Amino acid sequence: MKKVKSILFALLAVVMAFSFVFVGCGDGGNGGNTGGGENGGGYPDGGGYPDGGGELKITLASITISTEAAKTEYEVGESYSAEGVIINATYSDTTTQSVAYNASGVSIDSSAYNSAVAGTYVIAVSYTVSSVTKNATYSVTVTAAPAPVIPTPSGKTTIYLAGDSTVKTYADNQFIGGWGQFLSNYLNEDVTVVNKAEGGRSSRSFINEGRLYTNSAITSTSYTSIESTIKAGDYLFIQFGHNDDDSKKSAMYSTLYDRLVPLGTPDANGIYPTTAGEKVSTNSLPLEYVENVTDSASQAAALSAIQKYGSTYYSYDCGGTYKWYLKQYIDFARERDVTPVLVTPVARVKFSGGEIIGGAGLHGENFAYVQAVRQLAQEEDCLLIDLFADTKTILETVTSANSDYLMAIKPNTLTGEWPIDFDKAYLNTALGYESMEATHYNKFGAYLTTAMLVEHLADLFENNVINTHGEYIGFGDKINLTPSSYVAPSSKLADNTLDAIAALYTDVKVLNPISNEEKVNNVITLINGIDTLTISAANYAQAKAALATIRNAYDMLNDSNKALVTNYSKLTNAEAALIACKPVERKVILDPSTLTTGDIVEALKIDDVFTINATADKKVSVVDGSATKEIDGNVVSVTKFIKLNGSGKAAYRNLQFVTEKAAVIRVFAKGKEGNERTMQLSAVSGTVDPDRASNVVIDLDVYEFAVTSAGTFQLMSLSSGLDIYYVEIGYID
Repeated sequence: MKKVKSILFALLAVVMAFSFVFVGCGDGGNGGNTGGGENGGGYPDGGGYPDGGGELKITLASITISTEAAKTEYEVGESYSAEGVIINATYSDTTTQSVAYNASGVSIDSSAYNSAVAGTYVIAVSYTVSSVTKNATYSVTVTAAPAPVIPTPSGKTTIYLAGDSTVKTYADNQFIGGWGQFLSNYLNEDVTVVNKAEGGRSSRSFINEGRLYTNSAITSTSYTSIESTIKAGDYLFIQFGHNDDDSKKSAMYSTLYDRLVPLGTPDANGIYPTTAGEKVSTNSLPLEYVENVTDSASQAAALSAIQKYGSTYYSYDCGGTYKWYLKQYIDFARERDVTPVLVTPVARVKFSGGEIIGGAGLHGENFAYVQAVRQLAQEEDCLLIDLFADTKTILETVTSANSDYLMAIKPNTLTGEWPIDFDKAYLNTALGYESMEATHYNKFGAYLTTAMLVEHLADLFENNVINTHGEYIGFGDKINLTPSSYVAPSSKLADNTLDAIAALYTDVKVLNPISNEEKVNNVITLINGIDTLTISAANYAQAKAALATIRNAYDMLNDSNKALVTNYSKLTNAEAALIACKPVERKVILDPSTLTTGDIVEALKIDDVFTINATADKKVSVVDGSATKEIDGNVVSVTKFIKLNGSGKAAYRNLQFVTEKAAVIRVFAKGKEGNERTMQLSAVSGTVDPDRASNVVIDLDVYEFAVTSAGTFQLMSLSSGLDIYYVEIGYID
């Protein structure tokens, strides 16, 4: 029996020894079915293999990669992710094990991956078990994102413009221009541009005045809100900044109460805040305004001005920041399924060392207001057109020596034929020149700005740019890269400067393609035609018109091309001959400067020729206001004007005069507040030349009428306010 027990113990010892050899857990870290200890070399899932202190080592032999659950195909711009990658480990005893990408011992090297460039990239994977490392790789591909399919809207497209004086539409006879007025030149008839921009407005005052949202407290009938007519599918272009810029407030506290908008303090990364404002009572003015504009008359006028907004408004100190006001326009659009497009304010002219610089009144230091627009576009993922960068480039390209020829002349009331009369008025104080603008562009400068905006619109369309809100330029097929009409440059811009401007545009055409040689030859041919023209007193009117046409063609040439007109002296000789045979025109003049300022409530006979017709309830006013203009070769300056109103009451309220015979009537006038009016000449007796019986009057200019007989005639407005500064009746005796 003892012998049997001895045999059993011996067998048991053998079995135990055998177990230690093959299991190998020992002190090496929880072998057996728990395995995985640090020094035990067990499988990570508890398989209890190598380095457990036993005699036979099981080691990591190789790894492979499984990517069935991982991302291996990316689009440009996407970041690499290892999520889903599985490492398949094989050990020296042929057993296998699978571990996740984030398991202990797994290392993934994606340094070769470049999300910005399409291509195939190798991802390196290593797995280490008990100091044994095995490597493997797998590939991922990066492809360019497929172009989104952008539908082209059927029917008509409407673009609304919300902005300031650099955007608004001006009369054709004004030298000043806004980029909004030329946008239609580059769009076909399926696109309508509704330019709601107005001078002197900021992102804050535009809202306060009910120009964006309808404000029932506003009783003005001269404009309607964008809200009242905009509809889903339309576009809203938004450009403010010139009048918002409070970096100039120390020099212009007078506009703080209604225009200026604070930027707020940027954070450590230079990001300006988007802080909401709350409306406040219109019964008080901002404290900073009161502290700096101390005269009671100015404060009373300011208080009266803001009270037209109703009982509350957004004041300068209501807490709202520039980015928040602009965000209101974006939110307004998106709430109505309208596409918002932010536009940075155009550059102002201030050169230093050949570059446009920022500063107080120049969009702030480092162009802070421009930066804020760019930031907001990124934060709100809003389409952006950076006109500031474009106009800065244009101005720096033409240099400070030529920038005047892209800017308007002060005062902005100067008018005439563009660009001929602009060139005549430039630096000519006798024609009313005071100085050059640093903010407002002239017709050609504004037109160049429009062309830059159109180039960006075309790029956004061609590159299928669509943001996360599903917003895009859907009318790209309605854009004309060649304008329906060109705007001529000032003749003071040399050919090499014009060529440098044209080179800034990739696709859009800005200069008339007629070659300089053709232009010169056309003028030479016109001048040679003078040989067939009869210049005499009897043919004076016809000769004057013919020579004026030739003169205009010559004046349209730039200075370098004018030198190529070899027969120019023939034109000047003909003009001198015309002056010599000019019939003497006898003029009968009405200058309101001689009248008493105030209201006229009954017929006022000024002299034997002129009478102002008015009644107590349809009054006419004589108002103080100066203006200067060249009229038929003479410079006329006046200090008062006659204010007529129409609106169906013209028969009771007009300027009446009598003529001895056929005559030309020249009227120096403008529409009320620069708005379009129709000035009509009607006959009480006698005959009006039907081709010169009415004129559309907008801004201050000279308008001609004609009568073909003696009679009594009445000059009136068929719409609303009309301001008459001067009238002359010209007779040829």
